[in-house]
Amino acid sequence: MPPKTWTETLLPLLGTMRAELGQQDIETVAALTGAELQANDSISLKFWDDIWLIHFPDAAIVGISGQQISPTSR
Repeated sequence: MPPKTWTETLLPLLGTMRAELGQQDIETVAALTGAELQANDSISLKFWDDIWLIHFPDAAIVGISGQQISPTSR
């Protein structure tokens, strides 16, 4: 049996990781990641050349212009 790819290993855990992130203090997450706090219970974080918003407490991720992020992006 061939070894699992990283997507086969990590994608099933994505919901759990988002739930755990959403339980963290937003100010602590911002401080630890270099993200900027936003007024709407979200943080903005630069990822490559894009800026993404992570909304709390659901840890939903959208681009600054509203585009969706794929779990397998870059």
